[in-house]
Amino acid sequence: MSELDRQMWQTLHCLGCDAVDFVATMELRIKPGGGSTTSQTGWQCAGCGQKADMPGMQRKLTVAQRRRELADLEAELEREEPTKAPHTGFREPSLPRG
Repeated sequence: MSELDRQMWQTLHCLGCDAVDFVATMELRIKPGGGSTTSQTGWQCAGCGQKADMPGMQRKLTVAQRRRELADLEAELEREEPTKAPHTGFREPSLPRG
């Protein structure tokens, strides 16, 4: 797998046990008079047996990526402005003089 492929494809982890191995779940069908077929219905964790929650696993991956990006940005700010206190967006109100 090329470096570009590694950057594009991300490994999803089970929400229940953090495993990365999944097995396909299948629906088995039979037709009266003969014949059978299968249809994939989803994925199940090979570690804990939990049904794979694709949207949930994708959200978990996105949150982890954004946290890493945030940590990188905070470290960059710290390198650029080591003496300044972090800006909180809050200003003390000024009192009227008189």
